[in-house]
Amino acid sequence: MKKQKSQTEKAEEKQKSKMDKLIVEAKRFIERYKKKIVQNLHENKRVVIVDFRDLETFSNTLAKEILNSPEETLQILEMALDDLGLIKNIRVRLTNIPELNAVRIEYLRTKHVDKLIIIEGYLVQASEVRPQTISSRFECPECRTIIDVLQIGKKFNEPTKCVCGRKKNFTLISKESIDAQRIIISESREMQETGEGLSFPKESAVSILLQGDLTDPSNEIIDRLGQKIKVTGILKEIPVLREEGGVSTRFDWAIIANNIIFKEPSKEILISKEDERQILKLSKDPKILERLAFSIAPSIWGYQEVKDALVLQLFGATRGNINTLIVGDPGV
Repeated sequence: MKKQKSQTEKAEEKQKSKMDKLIVEAKRFIERYKKKIVQNLHENKRVVIVDFRDLETFSNTLAKEILNSPEETLQILEMALDDLGLIKNIRVRLTNIPELNAVRIEYLRTKHVDKLIIIEGYLVQASEVRPQTISSRFECPECRTIIDVLQIGKKFNEPTKCVCGRKKNFTLISKESIDAQRIIISESREMQETGEGLSFPKESAVSILLQGDLTDPSNEIIDRLGQKIKVTGILKEIPVLREEGGVSTRFDWAIIANNIIFKEPSKEILISKEDERQILKLSKDPKILERLAFSIAPSIWGYQEVKDALVLQLFGATRGNINTLIVGDPGV
């Protein structure tokens, strides 16, 4: 007598059939747009820009899946690109996502988790670029099973359980790291007064994770603080760590960026030969700090230390978080 399949087995078979169809569709799309892809590769090295409108015109199924299951569908497209044999480890960046997928930061909800969304706001903070582990591979000492763990958030995650039943003390075999940068965008440029000083309202700000080519110096992230930015990415829930240890039942939002577009052009300063000569001359002036400090609010007498500090802050360095502490009368 033929054994009847369980609901789980039927669901797994349905999912596998769906994935097989998506892989076929992705390969057909890549083959059709091969010429455009080759052009993009020359311009962006390991990055291929895919216009969502092209994807939608070719395959409504692929377009729908990339909005609802972006991680899996992007991986399928990237595997199809790998199979093309032009170059390995290609990243797909999406443009022209429908505005229907735009969400205001304050309206982010659990229904948006793991979906492709568009967020707009002002770039208010940016960290330095640092390596980040994005995935790690562990081995179970008991049954030798290899377990892959995706790393999201600040805490390094280890496997919680093996198929053999083991729950701890797994052996770390390898880990994959990538350049990463964390930025914060806010729907408002205005800051508000809190018990800890000035900050951006949490309900109107969200953390964005940039990875790989998005951290490239050509993007000039640090130099664009205050500019309006449009982010296409995947919304994730990030566990909040409690001060006394452990993980809170509350979660925070974070977006893994797929693409970023600046709404305002980068401000370029044109320097003439005469300007350059004057700057070099001033740089050799032993009293340059005094002269620059005097140029700040010259009608206000005194406050020399404050003015010196402001000059040093302005010319000190380029940072993601600029802070100046002025100690004295609150009226300052």
